[in-house]
Amino acid sequence: MNSWLLGVLARALEPSDRHAVLGDIAESGEGIFPALRDLLGLIIRRQAALWTTWQPWLALLGIGIVAGASLSRIAGGFTGGIFQQWRTYEKYGVHYATGVTPRQDFAFLACLAAGLIVWSWTSGFVLQSLSGRAAWVTWLVFCLALWTCVCFSSQRSAEHFWERAAACRRFATHTFWST
Repeated sequence: MNSWLLGVLARALEPSDRHAVLGDIAESGEGIFPALRDLLGLIIRRQAALWTTWQPWLALLGIGIVAGASLSRIAGGFTGGIFQQWRTYEKYGVHYATGVTPRQDFAFLACLAAGLIVWSWTSGFVLQSLSGRAAWVTWLVFCLALWTCVCFSSQRSAEHFWERAAACRRFATHTFWST
């Protein structure tokens, strides 16, 4: 019997249930496919039971989708501002004229970065607190909402996304402190 695959799938269960289920499967002596069917059926039933309360749904809809989309838009504005400044400085050697001084622009981007850090941590904490054992689904939706809005929003085309990724690579490989 392929116990490695069963062990990986059984990680979706509580540790006490995991050992009992794997022990029952080993004692039954059934083949790998019936054992996989039984284990997946148990996992699906247990996960479905978690969604009978309102907390995972609130985490999924409120944090996973709404906060994830809003957070990705703000993060996109932050990275866009940084890369716009970097490209202008790299190409022309001057600050991009946004109508504010470089010090004010830096203060704005620093506050935006601090806000992103705090909002991300708060969203993650609330998401985990509300989701409980259904957190893997809400985390998946949260990450998908973030990446979908960053990659395919109406303000950014796919070409702009790849241009930004290339600028990020150049930024990472450029020696910033060189003279």
